[in-house]
Amino acid sequence: MRYALSAILLCAATCCAPCCALADIVLDEFIDAAMATSPAMENNFVETINVGDLSSQRRIRIAGSAVDPIGQFDINVSSAGRMTIQIDEIRRTSAGLPLSAPQFNYYFNPTDVTEDGKNDAILFDFVELVGDVQPTFLRAIVADNTHLTSSFEIRLEPLVANPFHHTLTARFDEFTFRGGSPGLPDPTTLKQINFDFFFLGHHGELNWSARLERIRFGVAVPEPSGILLLFVASAVWSGSFRFRKGARHVSQELMCMARVLFHVSTGDRNRSCE
Repeated sequence: MRYALSAILLCAATCCAPCCALADIVLDEFIDAAMATSPAMENNFVETINVGDLSSQRRIRIAGSAVDPIGQFDINVSSAGRMTIQIDEIRRTSAGLPLSAPQFNYYFNPTDVTEDGKNDAILFDFVELVGDVQPTFLRAIVADNTHLTSSFEIRLEPLVANPFHHTLTARFDEFTFRGGSPGLPDPTTLKQINFDFFFLGHHGELNWSARLERIRFGVAVPEPSGILLLFVASAVWSGSFRFRKGARHVSQELMCMARVLFHVSTGDRNRSCE
């Protein structure tokens, strides 16, 4: 029994782990080497072409205003197949609000990144995000071929340190016009995305780093099957000893949990066992 449940948990964890589904479009999986250092290359872009599934032009840099960020931003250099950003310190150089940001921008032909409505978000697959001080936000600014004079943004905040693999999600239906007024981009004609880890007002010792293994367009809600398998298997594992006391009671508990988790995994607000 114990070995069977271990196999189920392993299978479930695999199903729920960040990976590319059939409809996913990989913007960048970090196999094309590039490096920008600061302050030596501060505010200067390093360009790479033919990146990812969209054959994007990619530009990376460490930007600063009223400060000198001390650090390095590299792709497939210090860690194979990874984007690695390390900011050790932000030194003030003049009066004014300290602003600094590792930036990574992508330009490509107008594309339906939803794959006919299947994808609904930009997904950031992290290896780790570490440091006592985190950026004010991770921002995405997008432009499409439908709204030629407008751009749209989303800010993922607050960022929380996490030393393990995890995925952050920027849903297309949560974007606004730049400036905050209501408005949504057209992800069926997307042509440009600018990302930055934005440090607003930060200066001094930082010791912050981030590593990513992939940026992709995909589905924000995980597949229900993997989530249900993982949680039901966990419940069976933790509650298996109760089978001897009352199999019917445990079975009812598991069925209730399965219903609730199905509602959660599919985005349904219903949290009851009905």
